[in-house]
Amino acid sequence: MTSLVFIRLLVPETGHSPSNPEVGYGYGIITIWLLRQDLGDDDDNPAYLDCAFEKGFCGWTHSNLGDFKWKRNKGKTPSSKTGPSDDHTPPKHARYYAYIEASHPRQELDFAMLRSRTFYVEDKCCFSLWYNAHGRDIGSLIILDGNTNIANYLGNRGNVWRKVSRNLGHGNHKLSIIGVRGKDYRGDLAIDDTEIAEGPCPKTSCADQPCVHGFCIGTPGKISCVCNSGYTGEFCNQRKIFGLQDQPLAQVVTCQNNPCQNGFCIDTPERLACVCNPGFTGDRCETATG
Repeated sequence: MTSLVFIRLLVPETGHSPSNPEVGYGYGIITIWLLRQDLGDDDDNPAYLDCAFEKGFCGWTHSNLGDFKWKRNKGKTPSSKTGPSDDHTPPKHARYYAYIEASHPRQELDFAMLRSRTFYVEDKCCFSLWYNAHGRDIGSLIILDGNTNIANYLGNRGNVWRKVSRNLGHGNHKLSIIGVRGKDYRGDLAIDDTEIAEGPCPKTSCADQPCVHGFCIGTPGKISCVCNSGYTGEFCNQRKIFGLQDQPLAQVVTCQNNPCQNGFCIDTPERLACVCNPGFTGDRCETATG
């Protein structure tokens, strides 16, 4: 197992920059991120999650549970009217991101999954990434911690890079990033700049583009989203179901209720589906096969 440990050291402000790229410094303080290998762990791929996808997938690996794999790309994706125009990492035009290619032979609800190794957090840390969900046929972006759904974004969000941040507490974690193919080929979902940072996640700002179906109003230390018609929630990311007392989607059966007992949930505008862990079956992964 790999443990992610943060150490801060005071150094003279006149100190020079260390040669190790994993050591940051400035203003008399350096922060070192150590990967502690426990005895008996022979896996050479550490769960170090910072990745701009410039030279590969870093500490992320493709899961065999997926129907296909994430790809790296720079510039536009091959299909028209979907995918990002460019990557998120500046300077642009020569940088890479990861995306799912939604064209044939992919089918609706096919998914690609990137996974981290299991890692241990001594204290609080923040996991974040940027995503682009541009295209009329976008499926969904799902982030799991173990089998727990910690983020689920469904449908077209426009050609904008948006930030997702989630706090990770003390203990073991295993993260998965899942891209789900929507109805047709204009569903090239992209991600970039995954990062894990010491301490709790900073407060969301309008620069993070948090308002999924609406616009952001920001004041120092506080933001609010003004939602488009038909949407609700803090970040305008829940659909209203009219005729049910305008209940937000989270109050009926959706992936936000985590209905898959031994697996994870894929949400679409029409329905949801459960992907069961090995050894389980059923509409809600409720039945053991052994």
